[in-house]
Amino acid sequence: MSIATKHHPYALRIPAQDAKDLAKAQEISGQSINQLIVLCVRKALPEVLANFNRHPRITNIAPLSARELRRIYSGTDELAGVTARQLAAFQSQKAPE
Repeated sequence: MSIATKHHPYALRIPAQDAKDLAKAQEISGQSINQLIVLCVRKALPEVLANFNRHPRITNIAPLSARELRRIYSGTDELAGVTARQLAAFQSQKAPE
């Protein structure tokens, strides 16, 4: 069995409870955090992919209809008369303290 080592420059963010559970599993199993994460991915990924195939949308919010989109984007907003240069100058200012 060959193990391919590849560096993924991604900061892994784990909720506090999951991090505690992962540390506990590490103590019990003697495996590294990385080994446990790889095992979890191998075991859970097929089920996750199957769920996406059944329900491809992540959210439960229905997309807006063409009529709703036209209504929302047909009007002007408070930035209608602002140039790109003015907007950039405004955005570069610090917020008042």
